Amino acid sequence: MKNILQEFHIVTDPSKLDLPEYIDNPKYVTNKLSGYTLQIIGWALWMLICMPLFTLFFWWYEAKTISSYIFIDYDVARYNNLKHIGWAILVCGGLLLLWANYNWLRFRKTERRSKFANTRPDIFAENFNLNTQQLIELQESKNIILAYTDHATIDYYKIKNK
Repeated sequence: MKNILQEFHIVTDPSKLDLPEYIDNPKYVTNKLSGYTLQIIGWALWMLICMPLFTLFFWWYEAKTISSYIFIDYDVARYNNLKHIGWAILVCGGLLLLWANYNWLRFRKTERRSKFANTRPDIFAENFNLNTQQLIELQESKNIILAYTDHATIDYYKIKNK
């Protein structure tokens, strides 16, 4: 474990970490009772006022929808439904086109993906536990058979055609 911590330069000393002082320090948490009271009041208002109002609104909307489908002329209803669907399609399509134009205007001249720097062959070969000559040999070959270990390193390779 120590080797991994040193290899990746992981800081474990709390004095060197940039942590705010109030984290995990109970003396900075004052007046818990008022916090809990405010939370209880908030939930009570939500459950006793907001939820019943939402429920009444949705009952009213559903009653209005059902009565409009039962008590109106079907030909007029079909025309109105078709008109509403058409407007919804036009609005959504227009918003999509506006958003696409905004993105094109904003990002047309910027390349957000940076190019990777070329890696030197010796560093690249080292990542696969190869030497530079073996890497060049693998790059120049056309057909390669690779065998990997459980730790994703190349166990052996065989070149079929050059």
